[in-house]
Amino acid sequence: MNRAGQAGAGFAIDFFILKVAQFTAMMAVSFGGLDASVFFAGIGENAAQVRDGVVERLAMLTRSKHSSSRPARRR
Repeated sequence: MNRAGQAGAGFAIDFFILKVAQFTAMMAVSFGGLDASVFFAGIGENAAQVRDGVVERLAMLTRSKHSSSRPARRR
C-alpha cells in the first residue's frame, strides 16, 4: 500500500489505520488488556506504514494502569 497513485489513497490508508486501532482498542477493553499485537499476511509483510500507524495509535494502551499521582478514592 502506498499513497502515490490516487488522490484518495492517503485518506483511505489513514481511515483504515484509524478503524483497525479503534476496533483493536474496543477488543482490548473487552479482554481486559492485550499482551501483544500480531500483524500477518499483506500488512505484516508489506505495509510498515500501516503497522506503524496502528501501533502509534494504540500506544496509550501501554501506559501503566496506575499512572495517576492521586490515590484512589475509597468508598
